[in-house]
Amino acid sequence: MKNDSEFDCQPCERSWSLFDKYGFDKVIIKTMGKFTDYSKMCDALCKVFKDVAKSEIAEEEEGNVLYFIKRPKTGQSQVLSLCKLKTLEYRLFRKMREKLRNFH
Repeated sequence: MKNDSEFDCQPCERSWSLFDKYGFDKVIIKTMGKFTDYSKMCDALCKVFKDVAKSEIAEEEEGNVLYFIKRPKTGQSQVLSLCKLKTLEYRLFRKMREKLRNFH
């Protein structure tokens, strides 16, 4: 892909098949579904945010990454944006680490 392309990154499906082809590890991948109603999408995002926030580091590690993908009926999927959700536990540990780093 060109660096100045309208497509910011490789479509997820293409990346996953490349990982599979060469035996690379990958994270668990789940879809939240396809949304045509904005309020239903917001409700689903709020639920995911709350679920990730209350998860433990041992279960979810740092958190999750959400990919917002446009999937036209024909043509290539396009990643519109991504969002990182961190567990509350991770955010607390990170804040403590930053405070301790500045403590002499």
